[in-house]
Amino acid sequence: MALARLGWEVVALDVDRRALASLRGKAIHPVVADANAQPLRDESVDAVVDSFAYTFLDPERYSRELARVLRRGGSVLVEYDDDPHVRAHSELLTKAAPLLERLELVKLWLCWHAWGDVSSAAEQVPCLALLLAKPW
Repeated sequence: MALARLGWEVVALDVDRRALASLRGKAIHPVVADANAQPLRDESVDAVVDSFAYTFLDPERYSRELARVLRRGGSVLVEYDDDPHVRAHSELLTKAAPLLERLELVKLWLCWHAWGDVSSAAEQVPCLALLLAKPW
């Protein structure tokens, strides 16, 4: 919502209508759609923030869609894990290949996060955060 206050047009996209229900009355446009087939015009988006959606999407289709909707010079921040099946950052980086084929890698963060109940001794699993850009 801070982005909307700064004058950005913010769109939240999810396949689950219930997940978007909390955005009613806010300065965010909820769109019920599959991120693998986004109802957005070509090169119509300046920036994308993806917090763990990549984990659940088809990497090839989603990467194609990100490259299609992103304007030249636009940025994408993708953060993902693999539902704690992956044990190494290198495996996660391999999963990022479709993104890296279409967009330019600006920065990569190797991180860990808790999987499970964070109030207990939760398992730490690897995750990646990638900052990507569509070249001019």
